[in-house]
Amino acid sequence: MLSKTVQLEAANHPVKSVVIFQSSTAEVTRGFKVKLQGGRNVIQVSGLSSNIDQASPRIHAEGASVFDLCCDVTRPSLVGLNAKEEELHAKKEELVAERKIQREEYDSLNEAMRLPLAAKAGAELESFMESILVRKRRATKIILDADREIAKLEREISLLGKGRKGTTTGTVSATIGAKHEGEVEVLLSYLVTGVSWTPSYDLRATTTGDGQTSSSVTLHYSASIAQFTGEDWTDASLTLSTANSQTLESLSIPSADPLKISPVVMVPSPKSARFRSEPNDRRYRSRSPMYGRTYYQRSRSPVYAGRERARRSRTPSPASPHERRTYDDNGRPDPAAVTAQSAGAQVPAVKRNPLSLSYRVDGPVSLPSDGLGHRISIAVLEFMADLQYVCVPRKETSMFIEASIENTSEYQLLAGPVNVFVDNGFVTKTSLQLVNVGEDFVCVLGVDTALKVSYTQQSRTEQDVIRNFVDPSKTDIRTLTTTVMNGHTVDITGIIVRDAVPLGDEDAKIKVTLQKPEGLSAAKEGEVVSVSTGSDLKDVKVRWTAVKDGRGGEKDGLYEWVCGIPAGDQVTLQAEWTARGPAVTQWEEVSAAEVSGR
Repeated sequence: MLSKTVQLEAANHPVKSVVIFQSSTAEVTRGFKVKLQGGRNVIQVSGLSSNIDQASPRIHAEGASVFDLCCDVTRPSLVGLNAKEEELHAKKEELVAERKIQREEYDSLNEAMRLPLAAKAGAELESFMESILVRKRRATKIILDADREIAKLEREISLLGKGRKGTTTGTVSATIGAKHEGEVEVLLSYLVTGVSWTPSYDLRATTTGDGQTSSSVTLHYSASIAQFTGEDWTDASLTLSTANSQTLESLSIPSADPLKISPVVMVPSPKSARFRSEPNDRRYRSRSPMYGRTYYQRSRSPVYAGRERARRSRTPSPASPHERRTYDDNGRPDPAAVTAQSAGAQVPAVKRNPLSLSYRVDGPVSLPSDGLGHRISIAVLEFMADLQYVCVPRKETSMFIEASIENTSEYQLLAGPVNVFVDNGFVTKTSLQLVNVGEDFVCVLGVDTALKVSYTQQSRTEQDVIRNFVDPSKTDIRTLTTTVMNGHTVDITGIIVRDAVPLGDEDAKIKVTLQKPEGLSAAKEGEVVSVSTGSDLKDVKVRWTAVKDGRGGEKDGLYEWVCGIPAGDQVTLQAEWTARGPAVTQWEEVSAAEVSGR
């Protein structure tokens, strides 16, 4: 019996599901109702994306066997383009060629730096290395400029094409054998490039009737999706996967190479001459890091000392048989289960495997091939936040509302931009780093204008010439006063005021002694010292800041006040330190960031 040939146009048949990976790649599954005769049948599906991976198509037909499968792409020509489009395409080709040349030159320069340099020494060697660095910088600049120009040209070409994004010249042909005549559903799955997704967030908080920020916050987890595959994906089941290109390419374990010890000629960096040691009269400075505002960061430990959370049990339940059918090991939908999904079967919202996470988007999604970013909602997550009010008056007298939030959801929060809203009003635009399930992240919700902060510094110098005429010394006394006024109608707790006491300099014979707050200089790491304010209503404590990543605490001179203030009341926080050193030495108090910039 002769084979029956069935011609199908992809655009006339629905896209069942799409899985978008974080590697500019997506897996598309289409469904076709096909009437087969008993024996061999040839199915040709045309109008597929020109970006199709020709080795990727797979066909599944219930009750039938696939004997042969091939994919072909007719590359679109530039025939029919107007003069402007031809000019833009020509410029793009030139830039691509130039970028390739510069990339090869950059690689060759790297190889040149690895060659033996024993024949060169002194000024000749330094000149040689400097010339290579100059050429590498030039090549890098040309490559980056070419990337920007190519992206610009692609946007211009797209606009000239009146929104046209991508072409559909791909064709898949398959020979299918059926035992009996009848209609079957054929599922075609394939990979395409020209698609991307990036996470984005809206963090929303509200204030209560008394003007305080509520501890209940909502995180709207969304994805910005853009595709220019040439195909319009209409009413498709959408899954977003964190798998990157490594999970889609051939992997290999690197080999261990033999090593050899050989002498190396040390060449000073061309920039090294710019950095000179500072004279003693410039070395009295605070080596503590500058306080900057980091709106979001990962935190593996609670923010408040002594605070413990009751962690929810997160032991994953065994996957049900349906879950195992629905996703394969790479987080992709199993074609055999796509029909069950479209019929409304329950599918897990988050699927984990050793390689990636996959997020299923509720409801059908339509994504046109226009190259524009379409914002799709992944989930709305409710969290409880631990709030504290943080001020660094040496830098700024604003009292920031800082929220420490535990990710109690089942979603891993990927790195992405965040818009922060309070009472539906935009507050700030920031970013979120990777936060796993069960980890904390910290963010700033805004500035509490009802908490007023003032900060003053007073200093005086005492000469000690008479006591030690041979080696006269002087003592600087610095007094720091911070006043916090609570303008709320309710008591406020969890107020943190951070400051620093400068470190001494042994080489310059400068010694710093902390006088106030009393008891802090003798406090150990993590120890909280109570401070008397003359009022039983005010709870004021002081401590050295926690050491994180080797920074902070007493060794860096960083401390923080922890206090609560009754409604309408205020608290005054006073610190004092003395610096004693040679009378002839001039010194100053600067931050570690200023030191590194000199």
